Amino acid sequence: MNTKQLRQKILSLAIQGKLVPQDPNDEPAAVLLERVSANKKEKYTPITNDKSPFDVPHGWIFCNLDNVCEITSSKRIFKDEYVPFGVPFYRTKEIGELHRKEAIKTELFISEERYEEIRRDFDVPNENDILLSAVGTIGISWVVDNRRFYFKDGNLIWLKKLLVNANFIKYVLDWIFIDTEIRNGSAYSALTIEKLKKFIVPIPPLSEQQRIVAAIESAFAVIDEIERSKADLQSAVTTAKQKILSLAIQGKLVPQDPNDEPAAVLLERVCAEKERLIKEGIIKQSKKEKILQNCNDTTQSELLPNGWVLVKIQDICIINPRNIVDDSTFVSFVPMTLINDGFSNKYDFQERQWCEVKSGFTHFQEGDVGLAKITPCLENRKSVVFNGLLNAIGAGTTELHIFRPIKNSIVPEYLLWFFKSKNFISGCIGALSGAVGQQRVGKDYVACKMIPLPPLAEQKRIVAAIEATFEQLDEIT
Repeated sequence: MNTKQLRQKILSLAIQGKLVPQDPNDEPAAVLLERVSANKKEKYTPITNDKSPFDVPHGWIFCNLDNVCEITSSKRIFKDEYVPFGVPFYRTKEIGELHRKEAIKTELFISEERYEEIRRDFDVPNENDILLSAVGTIGISWVVDNRRFYFKDGNLIWLKKLLVNANFIKYVLDWIFIDTEIRNGSAYSALTIEKLKKFIVPIPPLSEQQRIVAAIESAFAVIDEIERSKADLQSAVTTAKQKILSLAIQGKLVPQDPNDEPAAVLLERVCAEKERLIKEGIIKQSKKEKILQNCNDTTQSELLPNGWVLVKIQDICIINPRNIVDDSTFVSFVPMTLINDGFSNKYDFQERQWCEVKSGFTHFQEGDVGLAKITPCLENRKSVVFNGLLNAIGAGTTELHIFRPIKNSIVPEYLLWFFKSKNFISGCIGALSGAVGQQRVGKDYVACKMIPLPPLAEQKRIVAAIEATFEQLDEIT
């Protein structure tokens, strides 16, 4: 269920007069506006049918927003007027948190004396006024409650002395600013008071406004509960997936088969193949790899099932290989943004010629495993098996480590699920280096990371079990 779209649909029905039934006994909105106009000592001009954005029920009218309220800003507060404690000072940030019904942590204050001085000038928002963000992410609204606070002028617009239901006007504004182009500022670089005054809004009878607000709030309360339940479910599913991967790499997800060829026999073939590749100069063996190649954790090895071995990733994979491809070949180009995060094995690509991407980018080919090395992509599990590449060749973001199994030493998907396991990611987080915000896990750390290696047949059974279970969990969510 897309709850965001559901909220939008409810607002759309409400603003068009389709959410609650009309009552012919309600006082028509035109009479209300005439009374409002008399109180304001200003003659309002109704919006004619040919200028109406859509059809509304009998008894409704359209008018400009400034016909039903005053639209203004506030007195300016200077930086030297901030004090360590006192009356909270709200900016767009705090209004956004209030709009989302989040707890706010006030960072700025003005003195009680300054607040009282402004209040005496009737320049303090009252209960049922509306504040609306006007710069940056525009159109975020909040109906003022009975709290004491002050706010920043310029970035926020103040709707006061509303002569209609404040919450109804808030929902009208929410509906107007559902359009992301408007809200993100591509339609307006900033929302000015003069622009807002000209907004055309539908006005139902006052009694119907109250019924509409009650219906919206009732529906939104149900959606809030759905979203909380969905968040709880997603958290539970994430925990379940982490547990499944933990069981998988401990050999506890599928039963062992004594007829499987032991991983040690497989590893002998892999080692022989690696020696051949090194002798022929196809791959190089680093000094660090020679020093560390005899390192093993016998304690962990003893905990593995029969037929399993504990090996370093560098013993079974070529790490960060390079491709030799004709310049005119069309290949897949994969930036980090096109790699799915989470417990997914999906990516998208752009079509490029090899001559465009062979320099300055990471190389990979069909069946290679890509692992994001930079934070937070690493923690977000941006890792994937590259299947379905154009001409079986790809290049992409330099923020990937690439792993190419040697002689079918490991099923790529088994290696992928190991990379997505909580244990692996936690270890990487502890080994990050570099400046804050640009930290990475180094090739040497991952190369020397020990991975439990089952028999090849069991690897395939483990992968099948993980993917079948994950599919069921995804169906639940």
